Amino acid sequence: MTFLSVVLTTIFFFAPLQDNDFNWQKSDLKEKLNHLSCCQTKEIVNWDSSLLGLTKEDYAIKQRDILNSLQEQILASNDIELITLFKRAVRNHNTIYNEYVAKPIQSFNKHHPDLDFKIPETNIILDVLDNEVIVTSELSILRQSNSSSLILDGYKQEVSEVCINGSKLNESEYKVTAHELIILSLPKDSQFTLKVMSKIDPYNNDSMEGLYKTGKWLSTQCESEGARRIFYTIDRPDNLSKYTVTIIADNKRYPTRISNGNLVFEDFHPDGRAIIKWHDPYPKPSYLFATVLGDFDIIEGTYQTKEEEEEVKLQVFVEKGKKEQGKYSLWALKQSMWFDQTFFDRKYDLEYLKMVSIPDFNMGAMENKGLLIFNAMDLLIDKDSGPDNYFRLVAYIVMHEYAHNWSGNRVTVKNWFELPLKEAFTDFRAMLFDEHFFSSEIARVGQIQRLRESQFPEDASALAHPIQIESYVSSDDLYDQTTYVKGREVFRMLHTILGDKFRVAQNAYFSKYDGQAVSFKELLTTLSDVSGVDLSVFERWFHQIGTPTITLTMNYNSNNNTAEILVKQSCTNPKTNEEQKPFHIPLFLELIGSDGKIISPKMKVDFKDREMVFRFDNVNEKPIPLFLHGLSAPVKWKYDFTNEELETIVLHTDDAFWRFEAGTIFAKKQLIKLATIIMKNPEKEIFLSPNVHNFYRHVLNSDTLSPMA
Repeated sequence: MTFLSVVLTTIFFFAPLQDNDFNWQKSDLKEKLNHLSCCQTKEIVNWDSSLLGLTKEDYAIKQRDILNSLQEQILASNDIELITLFKRAVRNHNTIYNEYVAKPIQSFNKHHPDLDFKIPETNIILDVLDNEVIVTSELSILRQSNSSSLILDGYKQEVSEVCINGSKLNESEYKVTAHELIILSLPKDSQFTLKVMSKIDPYNNDSMEGLYKTGKWLSTQCESEGARRIFYTIDRPDNLSKYTVTIIADNKRYPTRISNGNLVFEDFHPDGRAIIKWHDPYPKPSYLFATVLGDFDIIEGTYQTKEEEEEVKLQVFVEKGKKEQGKYSLWALKQSMWFDQTFFDRKYDLEYLKMVSIPDFNMGAMENKGLLIFNAMDLLIDKDSGPDNYFRLVAYIVMHEYAHNWSGNRVTVKNWFELPLKEAFTDFRAMLFDEHFFSSEIARVGQIQRLRESQFPEDASALAHPIQIESYVSSDDLYDQTTYVKGREVFRMLHTILGDKFRVAQNAYFSKYDGQAVSFKELLTTLSDVSGVDLSVFERWFHQIGTPTITLTMNYNSNNNTAEILVKQSCTNPKTNEEQKPFHIPLFLELIGSDGKIISPKMKVDFKDREMVFRFDNVNEKPIPLFLHGLSAPVKWKYDFTNEELETIVLHTDDAFWRFEAGTIFAKKQLIKLATIIMKNPEKEIFLSPNVHNFYRHVLNSDTLSPMA
């Protein structure tokens, strides 16, 4: 775009746009937005105010205002091509005129464009120098449409050469903007090779995205859009590619040079530089690309996969002098591999599995394929002085990142609107791992506390969103309590509802969609088809917001010894205050007597209606109801228990959730009672009643508590 083109584009945008003009001006609008999206910073450096009678600043303000005024109309058009062009134009404007940025654009799932091209193979060479990294990327491009141009994502790269099928392009055949490499001259072939040479500066990259210097090391963070800071690509999760990565670097400064996949070869040059090549045979999205360079202590081990007896080489890379603190994480990794294969049939698939500890890594941890990167706080622990809960936490985080190998890596998400599909499914398996290796009582109670303390408030606020996300401004905003904590509880419900069929159904899902990018639709359809369970009502958990409330009412008739329990569910949308459709809730219901003996054994109830009534005959006393065992759904509940009933629950039930719940309710009642006395008579001396002492004495002497609890 020349300066004159900028002028013409400006004249068009400054013309008033009436509502009734919008549709017939769409084609012109698309053309002008395309010009704006392709504008380069260098083209407005030598601004000539005489041509427009505007300073560059005035022009930027007017362009910003026009873009802002168009946004609502363009989004309402539901024209995916127009919306995509508009977003590109706004992003480019905001980068070039960063003091006069247009307002943020809401991205909607329904507006997500299909891919025009895919990149099945990516070959990258990283030549690491003292003040820059020269990147050579060779991409195998596969057409998905008849598009006349190829747009690759890239940011803060200096392009030096572009080739197609071995022939160098001249500068008129491509454009480099602040965020894109646009190839204007394409072969008509369905498949061709694109080679791009560029330079990046990881040493002054303070974004902590892409490749950046952190302490004495070079490390990457590519989720969700960091890969574009390293090499040009289609930086979307549905663009899956097999990566081969060659790293050339000084061997003394960077004796460790690792990337995804398996080691192909390593060689050392006389000048002190070394070359190493890694290959990952499994297609993955660009957000899972990773490389780390530095000088580490290495803890090594092996893991023998079951049945096939394949040996995986395990490596933990830690800061010099921290080797002892990293040994526990190797144990946790081995247990994670065993657990995921034993209980979920997920076997590891590469020759190497590497974990790296970076002291100030910007994320807690990252599940890059075959190369897991952790903040040191989440991987290292002193076996002599580390707190007990820290051992559980480290093991939990290791399991979470490892479990992503299938739920997120081998089967990934179609787009970021589907983020909980990988995060919640993975965290659900980490929950079960935590319960298996540590106390299930402690683990489950902790999970419930986090749900109530962090996610329930979020679900009642302006930040509430459905698990299957409809829209966002920044994908970084999606990593919240609903995605992880509520999401994993929803997967837990699926596991409860399907029972033994869950394992068979999830295996079918992984087999069918291995190497693909999918959505919740594919998951739920597969689970339903294979299990034979109708999940149509259950789908509401993915689309409705807020926390349902379960209310129980007991009607006991001592004359005919019957008990009738009315169960209701309700959930108001916190944003509209409208009542929503009922959820599919695995309720569970059990009745016990005052002596703790079972009157009606626990039964699983698929609660899908507004209300249900349960009638029990031959009940000789008013029973105590137990429901939602283990908090089987992320809901609130209402039922008024007496103190005697609470004591019976604590002493006799084997359900950790109800023991915790009853004890907590009893304690709150006593505190409220004492607080009321103090408020009425501050001078009065108060004592705990004998009932309180008896309650806790009975609890502590109970043989139903586990040693850890």
